[in-house]
Amino acid sequence: MLVNSAGIFGAKPFLESTVEDLERYFTTNVKGTYLMTQAIVPLMIEGGGGSIVNVGTPFVYQAKTTVPISAAMASKGGVHALTVALAAELARHHIRVNTLAPGVIRTPLSGDADALASIHPLGRIGEVRDTSDAVLFLARADFVTGITLPVDGGYSHGR
Repeated sequence: MLVNSAGIFGAKPFLESTVEDLERYFTTNVKGTYLMTQAIVPLMIEGGGGSIVNVGTPFVYQAKTTVPISAAMASKGGVHALTVALAAELARHHIRVNTLAPGVIRTPLSGDADALASIHPLGRIGEVRDTSDAVLFLARADFVTGITLPVDGGYSHGR
C-alpha cells in the first residue's frame, strides 16, 4: 500500500500568486505524488496488486470565498485527476487508486484548528484517527477505485 500524503497548502490571492508559487505547489503536490507512485507501482505489479491512496482536499470541489487558494487548489485538482486516470490505467494490474479528501484535521501544523470547527456541519475538527480510519477503509475496499472520499465533517455537502 502507498499513501501519498506529502503536500503543501497556503492562501494567497489569485492576482498575487507567482510562477514560483505555482511551481512550489505543483512540485510538491502533483510531481511528488506522481513520481512516488511511479516508483512503487512496479513493485505492486510484481506483487499482484495493491492500493494507493492520494491525499487531496474537499476545497477542490467547495471553495470558500474568504480563503483565496487558487494556486494550491490547481495542484490538488491535479492530484484528484491523477487518481481517476491511474485508477483506470492500473486496474488491470489489480491496483486500486483513490483519493482521501480531509477537512481541517487537528495536527501540529494546523495551529488553532478549533477556530475552524464551524466550517464542518458536524461542528468539530477532524482528528487524525478520522483520516487513518478512512485510509484503512480504502486500503481494504477491494471493489473501490477511482473515488474521492471526503472525510470532512460534511463540508463537501453543506455548510
